[in-house]
Amino acid sequence: MLNYTWSEGYSVGDPILDGHHQTLLNMFNEVSAMLVTEYNADKMMQLLIQLKDYTVFHFDEEEKRMMAINYPDYNLH
Repeated sequence: MLNYTWSEGYSVGDPILDGHHQTLLNMFNEVSAMLVTEYNADKMMQLLIQLKDYTVFHFDEEEKRMMAINYPDYNLH
């Protein structure tokens, strides 16, 4: 099982985006744990849909924040 722990080395210096990244790590860890402990196809599908939806939300928010501060490498992100 893969289990990632948030580290300040992952921080992008924005508390909101760091919170998003922590949420994504936690969601990934939940999926990973289910693969080896209590696999349930319906619950797994629900978790994966939530992970996909949150990922879309996160990247939309991240792009908005990058544009708002004129992030110099926005086009490379």
